[in-house]
Amino acid sequence: MKKIFLLPLSIFCLKSFAQIYKGNTLFGGNFSFNIQQSNLFLQSNTNSNLQPFIQFAYKNNRTVGFGLDLGYNTSKSGNGQLKNRQFYIGPSVQFTQYHPLKGNFGWLLQEAVGYGYSKNRNESGNVETSGSNSSISGTVSPGVYFAAGDKKQWLLQATVGNVGLVYSKNSEDFENWSFSTSLFQYYRFGFAYIFRK
Repeated sequence: MKKIFLLPLSIFCLKSFAQIYKGNTLFGGNFSFNIQQSNLFLQSNTNSNLQPFIQFAYKNNRTVGFGLDLGYNTSKSGNGQLKNRQFYIGPSVQFTQYHPLKGNFGWLLQEAVGYGYSKNRNESGNVETSGSNSSISGTVSPGVYFAAGDKKQWLLQATVGNVGLVYSKNSEDFENWSFSTSLFQYYRFGFAYIFRK
């Protein structure tokens, strides 16, 4: 009976351990890179993304911050006859909750609201067209982290996709609302350095 009572208490103590304290500042970045090829449809796709960010801890293990998504995508199909290039930039406001589990490991949950702007160019034979797209999105991204360093001042982290709602409008005034999920389909890796007071 005593062991049954102590188990929930020990779990609570583990989860209440703070690795990020109120007043800390986190600075870091995330990156992702993806290459896909399909011989069946003669398609290839390359996607790269970089996101520097800064976060401020308003309470233990809770931060609010700003991020900037920078992305570049290229795709080819029809044995190279159709080509598409896209550049993307998107600032966002982020709220992140860090939940220590055991030792230096923990999990995180990040909510973000952002604006995105993309410019694309399409080539089909000798015909070239271009356009743009703007969007407003709200996403939730789960992930894991590991605290490293002598003072646990480095956070190595990875998110495993997200769920989100996106409103978009292109240069031809076509509007669209969409709900998407990429959980365990899209991975982003990064780091953060904790500046302590």
